[in-house]
Amino acid sequence: MAQNKNYKGNKGNRNNKGPSRNNDSRPPRDQQRPPNNGKDGANRDDRAKEKPSKPSSSNDLLWFSVVMVLVAGSFLFNRFYLAPKRPGVYNPNYKSPPFRKEGNLTFIDAQAKHRIIEIDIEIADGLGEQTRGLMNRRFLPANGGMLYVYKESALRTFSMQNIFLSLDILFINTDQEITRIAEDRPPLSPASIPSGGKVQYMLLVQGGFCKAFNIRVGDHIEF
Repeated sequence: MAQNKNYKGNKGNRNNKGPSRNNDSRPPRDQQRPPNNGKDGANRDDRAKEKPSKPSSSNDLLWFSVVMVLVAGSFLFNRFYLAPKRPGVYNPNYKSPPFRKEGNLTFIDAQAKHRIIEIDIEIADGLGEQTRGLMNRRFLPANGGMLYVYKESALRTFSMQNIFLSLDILFINTDQEITRIAEDRPPLSPASIPSGGKVQYMLLVQGGFCKAFNIRVGDHIEF
């Protein structure tokens, strides 16, 4: 019996031979990459041209020049403006005013009433001497000090400005009793140091002196 020409039989059935076109894992055509028509090469060339160039070293040179100018300006400012106001710092030939021994001063223990130590003193009893004090001094003996002697008892203040030495500052009343000690005051400090009460004497000694010899508030002096 002749077969119907329109009958294709199972030979053409693709369901028996693996996945059909409907199970194709590729994305739909509208999601596939469109043809570049030769534009990919041009895009790569454009991206290569758009790469940022390395920063020029001219900016670094400019900043270096600015820093060097500032450093040089600071040096010249200190050398020619500040140096004359602070003698002895930049001038190697500067000679500090000498210490002049004008008497002796003895510390007396307040409790035991015995002598603690005796030092040499330079006396500042005039307005000019008290104004200059130890300004611009580069030396003060370890066993020496400067005694300010005022004509009357009053509230006093002291400043370390223009003083290049670390000092212990002793405030002393009319009875020659130590009423306050400002220890280890740093040099060149503009801060004002008050006496804390009426005093008639003020003694300047090297910083650390009172701690070394156990000089305390309440002790007395004799000169």
